[in-house]
Amino acid sequence: PNGGSCRRKCTWLAEGGQLVNNGRRKEQAKILHDQGATVVCDTSKPTFSKDLTEALVATGATIAFDAIGGGTLVSKILGCMEAAANTSATEYSRYGSTVHKQVYIYGGLDRCPTELIRNFGMAWGIGGFLLTPFLQKAGLEVMLRLRQRVVDELTTTFASHYTDNVS
Repeated sequence: PNGGSCRRKCTWLAEGGQLVNNGRRKEQAKILHDQGATVVCDTSKPTFSKDLTEALVATGATIAFDAIGGGTLVSKILGCMEAAANTSATEYSRYGSTVHKQVYIYGGLDRCPTELIRNFGMAWGIGGFLLTPFLQKAGLEVMLRLRQRVVDELTTTFASHYTDNVS
């Protein structure tokens, strides 16, 4: 999504928007495909940056959510967003594109420091995202509407498929 209200972003996928999904290995990419993801990039492939850039050009995505947190993935995502934005640039700027690129880190699967390799211009941001503070800020009405949406779409949009049970 490239802006708009919170309500618009919440319904973006249901309205036909495309997500760019990243899996950390071939098996995860297959699971994402099997669950209905149409655009999947495998971060373990040597062509990951090229594949992600092509996917970002095709979708126009400029916002990402990252569960990994540590390492260089956030930086790679921002770099690919910048490369995608520059495919339509008409002139060079030493400051990079004017397209704002944003990554929200919502998990810490990799506890290493988040490393940034500055190849993504000056229009960017990184922030943390936690659901509970978001819902508190959004208010009761929005929280109840979102909760009802999850209930209504539990077997479609929010369906989960488990491969194993853990006690």
